[in-house]
Amino acid sequence: HYPLRRQRQMCIRDRLDAWCDENKPGQIFLSMELPGPSDIIRDQIDSVDLIADPVIMMDTPFVVEQMDKSYSQVTVQIQKNDVLPFLTKTESLSFKINAIRSAETFMITATLSGSRKALIFAANNCINR
Repeated sequence: HYPLRRQRQMCIRDRLDAWCDENKPGQIFLSMELPGPSDIIRDQIDSVDLIADPVIMMDTPFVVEQMDKSYSQVTVQIQKNDVLPFLTKTESLSFKINAIRSAETFMITATLSGSRKALIFAANNCINR
């Protein structure tokens, strides 16, 4: 078993990825990697929140995918109407994964000010991932 509430002790890759997919134009995706198989992690997640003022997405839909034999990726999609405010107005963000059987929250916070030009460039020149 790889219960999500124990993952903090095992190591969360301290990384938040922002990316786009040319097959889904106008959308941005954010993801966090957690150790363990995707099916176990998916079953342990109660909700995912993204707080990136002015974009607030509470209990947002998420996808869990296996990245390699040790890690899975939890991904949320920023909708088309939120992409421009996210890219131009968000200064910092929190990506939170809330576990079912635990009061523990897994969270990564980040600032966008130093990444804004790179994010806008990526959004305008999206590659298929």
